[in-house]
Amino acid sequence: MGFRVFFFFAIVFPSVFSFTNSQAAVWTNRYQWDANWESRYQQWVNEAWDADFYLRRGPYKNLRVDCADAVYTMRYAFAAENGLPFVIKDPTGGKDASGAPMVISNSITRWDNQSDEDKKRSFLNYLFGVISTRSLPADSYPVAVNRKAITSGTFLLTDAASHHSWTVKYISDTGIPFLIFSSRPAKSQLFTRFEYPTTAFTFPHGLTEQSHAGFRAFRQPQDIGKAVWEVPGYSQQQYQIRLNVWAQTLQSALSIRDEAAEEVIERQLFAICQGAQDRIIYVNDALNYIGKVQRCLNAVEYDDLSSPSRDRRLLGSIEDLQKTYNELSQQGYLDKISAPVKAKFLQVLFGSAGNYCALQISANKTMSLFELVDGFDKGWVSSNPHDSLEARWGMTNQKSELAKKCATY
Repeated sequence: MGFRVFFFFAIVFPSVFSFTNSQAAVWTNRYQWDANWESRYQQWVNEAWDADFYLRRGPYKNLRVDCADAVYTMRYAFAAENGLPFVIKDPTGGKDASGAPMVISNSITRWDNQSDEDKKRSFLNYLFGVISTRSLPADSYPVAVNRKAITSGTFLLTDAASHHSWTVKYISDTGIPFLIFSSRPAKSQLFTRFEYPTTAFTFPHGLTEQSHAGFRAFRQPQDIGKAVWEVPGYSQQQYQIRLNVWAQTLQSALSIRDEAAEEVIERQLFAICQGAQDRIIYVNDALNYIGKVQRCLNAVEYDDLSSPSRDRRLLGSIEDLQKTYNELSQQGYLDKISAPVKAKFLQVLFGSAGNYCALQISANKTMSLFELVDGFDKGWVSSNPHDSLEARWGMTNQKSELAKKCATY
């Protein structure tokens, strides 16, 4: 997501203990966070948090969110529905008379003339104007590498260079995270992934705690403002793993059974198919916008509508599948794969017969996953929103006239 700067007058409260039961608050705190409520929160995320959350869910319906908005809303919605405090460090800074950091909480009273449902929506829209991936580290902490710590309701954060985040719906028996997320431009429909994002994208400057990247959990209200190492549950364990085996090490630590070779192939095929189908949405968003404005994009528009990071993630999924093929070939295992799985495997990598995950990239154009893989291999797939449909999908290596004359950012 792109960074945003907003100037506003915030009503904040001098400490995390300044909750009120005023009816003017966004909601009244009936309970306080504890181990039991954290467990119920995890269960709620596993059962209720999904890609259609903003398409059907009460006061959140049709809200448009980016990646950080989605992460915060996961915690916000559960707190609002259960009368629990929602407290974050004020991203604009400032301290109270005691030296404690200023916070923003559901005790805010600026919408006291609105209905309960409207208050929740107004407060969330207000938060969307101030939160970002930059604010997430202050409201969370890095967790240990085990199934109790990395679970439903935690989230995965990249470093500031990639500025992206994913929420964790659950961890599979084989140790793979099912991720729900949004991106830029903001949307109501969320995306899903069943894989570990590439370490090159998550940790572009190396695996260090100072980057704040990795799996994290939300702090309880009383822990806002503490040094991160003072927060219960804090762990440096993720940063003690070698970067080149980070995902494999986490999968091994989080799994309760081995992942069979066919499961690996099916998961990787699904990741590529889903990534490609999602790409149809954001490429067409850019093409439609260009069609309306008929000009070069400015820096903010370009950041929203270009796709280098998303394309790198998709390319990473393709490279994972290619690596799996090479490993299974060397082990002589390919002939042991069931015919249906092998057929999809060979179709995507080598263009064998079949129509697995055909891509309807426009009203009158389709392409196969193999053609997309081939376009990536040639280096023809363009992330530039000024380019033509054909260039965006690697059908040609010729830049459009608009792409030739417009700046990139």
